[in-house]
Amino acid sequence: MLELNFNNIMFSVTYLIKIIKSTLIEMINLKLEPCKIDFTILDKTILELETIEEFHIKIIDFINDALVILKKENNEKSSILIDAIKNAVTANYTDAGLCLNQISDILKMSPGYIGRIFKENMQISLSEYINTIRLNKAAEWLSISDMDINQVMAKVGIENRSHFYTHFKKTYGVTPREYAIKKRIENK
Repeated sequence: MLELNFNNIMFSVTYLIKIIKSTLIEMINLKLEPCKIDFTILDKTILELETIEEFHIKIIDFINDALVILKKENNEKSSILIDAIKNAVTANYTDAGLCLNQISDILKMSPGYIGRIFKENMQISLSEYINTIRLNKAAEWLSISDMDINQVMAKVGIENRSHFYTHFKKTYGVTPREYAIKKRIENK
């Protein structure tokens, strides 16, 4: 049986630190972007520790801090991607063919990845978001212009009249025509 003398303990500690570093470095490399984790802090403080308990606490704290940094940077990356998706929708909602695949082509990313990240962060699917933007724009046009419903539908990229009426009524509680009349009366 291996005795737990000072040299064996230091060898084991050094080996464990090497494994932790290589694992974190691999996690950073898989993110495809740099991450700022200071490994020198771990090297310096480990040599100052006197007990296994202190070592255990220091390693756990370091790993937790590193995971917080990785998660924070992942959240920042997701936030940037969500903003890019929203901008693509805002710029292209008038295109009746706008969908997840078209946005993934615009952003040069996988449709599955974009759809998953969007749903995780926004709690609605990308298609629901596109429909919401279109309905909001349609309501805006109905309240500020004299366009008829077909013109508004064309302006916001909606081709299916029954789909438009159903979702509009579900969202605003009235038909598009009733909404337009109500807004015209309010604006007078």
